[in-house]
Amino acid sequence: MRYLAVLFLALIPCFATADDASHLAAAGKLIDLVKTRETMRNAYINSIDAVVRSAPPGQVTPAEINEMKQTTADWFDQELDWGVLKSKLEDVFVKSFTEDELNQLVAFYQTPLGQKTLTQLPIITQQALVVGRDYAQNKQSLWTARLQKVDEKYHPVPAAAAPTTTGGVLNMPSTPTK
Repeated sequence: MRYLAVLFLALIPCFATADDASHLAAAGKLIDLVKTRETMRNAYINSIDAVVRSAPPGQVTPAEINEMKQTTADWFDQELDWGVLKSKLEDVFVKSFTEDELNQLVAFYQTPLGQKTLTQLPIITQQALVVGRDYAQNKQSLWTARLQKVDEKYHPVPAAAAPTTTGGVLNMPSTPTK
């Protein structure tokens, strides 16, 4: 009887490893199914648009934009080891979802609705960001005023610091005062 107990205890790591392996496999299947590599690659490429928007108008030519995007795609394809990155992502998914939950997500994304979700959700997310940005823009002066009060609380401007500033590091005078 004692030998059976020792044998059972010795086999526990094998069972845990098998469970861990199937849990990681479920995470990997979901990562592949939702096209994570393609999504990440496109996100890096599309980040160039944000860089271009921050440049003065007309400063970046279409040819330059295309070359920056191609350079980014080449970097992603040549420098990032998808196997290593996918393994790290599997760990994130395993910490966030049980194996059963991952399998349910896989089952969902294999349905027509799941496939539609994969194609529509990025579009909806982009549209929602634009709607949120546009709406919040109308309220930005209120937000800035609130942040200014916090800034002034932690970075008060001495009375001698000219009337060109209302205080703090968020609204420093444009020219130094003496």
